[in-house]
Amino acid sequence: MLNREENDNRIKAIWTDIQLRVKTDANALDVFCHHWQSEELVHCANCSSDEIKRALGEREGECGNCGVAWWITSGTVLARASLFKGYLAGALFFEEGLTISGPEFSRLTDIPQTSAYNILRKLRMAICNQMPDNTREFSGQIVKLLIAKRTRETPANCHPFAEQELIDEGQLADNESEVDVLKCEIDGAETAETATEENLSDYEKVKKIVHSLLSKVGLTADTISLKTGFPIGRVTASLSELELFGEARVEPGGKYFKTTALSQSHTDIDESIAEQITDAINTFVGFIVEYFHRVGRKGIQTYVAALWCAIDREHWGKNSMLRLCGEHPPVPYRVIRDYVSPPLLKIMVG
Repeated sequence: MLNREENDNRIKAIWTDIQLRVKTDANALDVFCHHWQSEELVHCANCSSDEIKRALGEREGECGNCGVAWWITSGTVLARASLFKGYLAGALFFEEGLTISGPEFSRLTDIPQTSAYNILRKLRMAICNQMPDNTREFSGQIVKLLIAKRTRETPANCHPFAEQELIDEGQLADNESEVDVLKCEIDGAETAETATEENLSDYEKVKKIVHSLLSKVGLTADTISLKTGFPIGRVTASLSELELFGEARVEPGGKYFKTTALSQSHTDIDESIAEQITDAINTFVGFIVEYFHRVGRKGIQTYVAALWCAIDREHWGKNSMLRLCGEHPPVPYRVIRDYVSPPLLKIMVG
């Protein structure tokens, strides 16, 4: 990923080139349509033929096989769009691994700020939807200092981070039911697997339940004591032992996390993977502070995806965004408006 000065200089150079080569929105539409047809992405909506006739500057195409006419941009990211030059600029910036904020994009392209924001949001969401299954998960608690912009999800008269706290409460409720089940298993008859083992001592029972309650959501000893009904002394002793043996970690503020909090696996996390995840999250924090200062919890996942696009030059190389704009289904405003980042954020590592 380029440093800020190189990033901004490259953006200016690309926009200057666009201004010279692409005079109007109609010309920009031609760039998209030409690329889509060369990649065989355009087919007749009626008979699926790729023999399409289209006049320059027009979004309407006519099938050379059956004669049916339809808008070529239908069913794509550019459905109902009109500011094609802005979409072209945004797509080229992303596929070059460059980053730009909404206000800067608006000033550069002379597009109204709301439209500029929506163009970038659509492109980020399209990228976000391409994130593969081999992502790692982490809690928004870890990047809480970045969550400082109000969104539609922010409770009235609350700090924007309250969104994350509500998510944590929801995850806690889910986790509590698992703990109740575990209590029953421990206190009930032993299973065939543990029939030959000695019964767990009271101390071991407490420690096992405390460990099961820990997750990607940070909890204080007081909270765990309230949730389980265990004396605070027993909880503190269990947490200290779990921390000593690397099964839990504590952060400033006294919140404890399971050491597997950043992994999708419940097994012990490999040290090198943990390092990669930490590095990835630190990179994300620097990325947001550098280009966006702070963000809202609601759309934070799309910014994680934007970082992936900026870093992974092998996946997001030349023409990747032009192609994505033709392959990805429409992203209407209501989808942008209603989108909420998942409880556990996904990040690419390695």
